[in-house]
Amino acid sequence: FAVSIIETNDNIRIGLVSKTYPLQHAPGSSSFSVAYDITLGAIKGVFGSDVRGLSAPMCEAGDLVGCGITPLKCDSGKSTKYYVFFYCEWECYREASTSTTDH
Repeated sequence: FAVSIIETNDNIRIGLVSKTYPLQHAPGSSSFSVAYDITLGAIKGVFGSDVRGLSAPMCEAGDLVGCGITPLKCDSGKSTKYYVFFYCEWECYREASTSTTDH
């Protein structure tokens, strides 16, 4: 998906979360989520920490930012390995590899 940034503030994240993810938490601040913090230019993983080695540019008002998921394989229908990617202005910056089991 993609969104256009209208204005920036101190806390804008886009990302992917599991279907059981707490709605009161920002993406990338709890288990089973990953997010692009566009105001810091950081990829956030579990518990809000920066994902080591992954970074992206800070975005500004007017930028188009997005994220997506590419499934790689399925083991016995229960575990899927996938890449999560983030982009700004249609240029992909990083991909985060992860796996899940029915979350």
